[in-house]
Amino acid sequence: MKYSVRILMITLIAFLFGCGGGGGGTDNDDNNLDLANNFAGTWLISKELTQSYWIFNEDGTFEKKRAGEPVDSNNHFVGTYTVIDGALSGKFTNPGVGTGEIEATITEDDTLLMDFIEHWHTPYKVVPCVGVRQ
Repeated sequence: MKYSVRILMITLIAFLFGCGGGGGGTDNDDNNLDLANNFAGTWLISKELTQSYWIFNEDGTFEKKRAGEPVDSNNHFVGTYTVIDGALSGKFTNPGVGTGEIEATITEDDTLLMDFIEHWHTPYKVVPCVGVRQ
C-alpha cells in the first residue's frame, strides 16, 4: 500500500509543478513578440508643433529623425524599447541635451499615442505625441 501512495504522490506533484506554472510563459512571450512587431515600422509622429519620423526596429531599437527632415536623413537620436502587454516603453539619450523616455500604445484604429518624457526638465516634462504609420 505504501508503494502505491508514493507513486500517486509523485504523479500528483509532477502534474502540479509540470502543468501548473511553467507552460504559460511561452504563450505570453509569443504574445509580447506579436505586440512588439505591431510597433515595428516607420511612424510620422507629431510632437507639439512639429513632425518627425520615428523608426521602431524589430530588434528593440528605435531611431528618431530631426523634425521636418525626410525619413532617410541622419538620426537625431536613437534608443531602445520593450513591449509588455501591448505597451511600449523606451529610453534614449538626446546628445548635448539629456536623457529621456517614451511610453506608447496603439489604438484600435492604428494610431500611436506616445508620451515623450524629457528628463532634462525639473520636474520631467511630458509631451503627448500622436503617430501615424507610414
